[in-house]
Amino acid sequence: NLSRCAMILYPGNCGPNWDQHSDIPHQSRSFEELFQHLDLLMNELQRRKGTTGGSLLDEVTVLVCSEMGRHPQLNLQGGKHHWTYTSAMLFGAGIRGNQQIGGYDNNSFGQRVNLQSGALDREGTSLLPTHLGATLSLLGGLDPGEDEPIEAVLA
Repeated sequence: NLSRCAMILYPGNCGPNWDQHSDIPHQSRSFEELFQHLDLLMNELQRRKGTTGGSLLDEVTVLVCSEMGRHPQLNLQGGKHHWTYTSAMLFGAGIRGNQQIGGYDNNSFGQRVNLQSGALDREGTSLLPTHLGATLSLLGGLDPGEDEPIEAVLA
């Protein structure tokens, strides 16, 4: 009952080196470390008692994201340049897990989705940060206003 929201920065393997344009193994180590830390977080949230009788995992929603993505193909330096499309991961309270929302076409451009089902849909919506923000607002009991949440991720 101390905080409603927290932000944690993971600087990457050996410091703030996520922004690698060469040496892809270094970035891969950062991802492996990040997922080890997320596994520890999940286990700790599951172990600790929440305020409503269950575990903290029943009360906490976790969002893992970056402000930018990486090009899907390696560059000439053996790394990856910035890319317009990125990904996000949600787990915990209020989230319907074990699914992927969105995808990429053969040119690695984001595909449109149906926000209600999460299925790829040529007539659907291009996912934007506002959709993620509306989803988090709804999870936090706030009115997302005119922004549409990604209903498919909500439990």
